[in-house]
Amino acid sequence: MHIQITFLIGDNKPVYQIKKEIHYLVNSDKQLFYLKQNSITDKQKLSKASSKNNRSEMLQFYQEIISRMKKAIFQRDRSELERQIHHWSLYCQKEDCDPETVKEGFLRMLLELKMKLSSVHYYPSNYQAEAIQKDILMIASLEELKEYVLQYLINCLGASEHLLKSAYHKDVLSACYYVSSNIESKFSLDEVADHLYLNPSYFSRLFKKEMNITFVEYIKQQKIQRAKELLEFTTDPIGQICERLGYDNQSYFIKIFKKQTGCTPLEYRNKLLQGVLQS
Repeated sequence: MHIQITFLIGDNKPVYQIKKEIHYLVNSDKQLFYLKQNSITDKQKLSKASSKNNRSEMLQFYQEIISRMKKAIFQRDRSELERQIHHWSLYCQKEDCDPETVKEGFLRMLLELKMKLSSVHYYPSNYQAEAIQKDILMIASLEELKEYVLQYLINCLGASEHLLKSAYHKDVLSACYYVSSNIESKFSLDEVADHLYLNPSYFSRLFKKEMNITFVEYIKQQKIQRAKELLEFTTDPIGQICERLGYDNQSYFIKIFKKQTGCTPLEYRNKLLQGVLQS
């Protein structure tokens, strides 16, 4: 019947304490969430999320996982996707994260990958964030959550298969991956064209034809997207973020940031802190 069942066994209590014991078991969401499917185990004392959890360390590890997953998607490496999802799951379990926090992390993972790759038309256009959010919030176990996220990403790769039939588009995807992998470095159109063994003029025309945007403008968009991530996930000063992204002129960086987002980097960070917007 394809039904997954997990059991928790309570303590042998006197009759008058059965109600309390049942209530305890019913509310053992956290232990049930981390148990393997179709397993039977004794209840454990519920622990609160570790106070040792360092938010900056957690976000840094998350960004590393996301970076590897982006690479895996561009390379269409399903085994690597599965490996990185497994790494993130193990980390959440090791840190004893609350199930809702884990779900939010996986949801953010899908949304961020979609946002990052939508510029190269890699995801189906009928992507519905609300539907994904509803599905994830209804999932009761970590194993099921991992399977859902992996299957969704694999389906996206399958749906985009027809987009990769053209060798030209493969070159464009390779260029986009190069930008993603070197987003915090300085590089030029000529360097990327050389990396792809293409004539710079030809590559420039090809990229504009496929993406409806020049390669230079694409780089700007991706650097500003990375700047938004750094503004949210770090406390680095604006000047440091500017240098980190390869901009020598902070005024120019602020100018293009405002042009694309409608506000300065400092205003953007303040809005995030106030909960006015989401990145």
